Amino acid sequence: MTSINTVYRDLRKTIPVLTFARKREVKDYLKLYNIDLATGEYRCKICGEIIKEENDVGILINDGNSISLVCNKKSCMERANFLKIYETL
Repeated sequence: MTSINTVYRDLRKTIPVLTFARKREVKDYLKLYNIDLATGEYRCKICGEIIKEENDVGILINDGNSISLVCNKKSCMERANFLKIYETL
């Protein structure tokens, strides 16, 4: 028998939850997810460049286990495919 927790986990993986934030709210989301860009460990999921400042964040993806970021460069934002990125988490 499948537990309800397994069903919810699988649904969350199948149906991503999207939250849109204004630029002024990015700092709050970074704090919420304990992301310290000053460490230099967060790279853009598209181009691989290190994201150093909150103004450089274009997309933040949280699957409940890990965080992925996409920088705000126009080329990366245009190439960002939510479904493909979500599948890699």
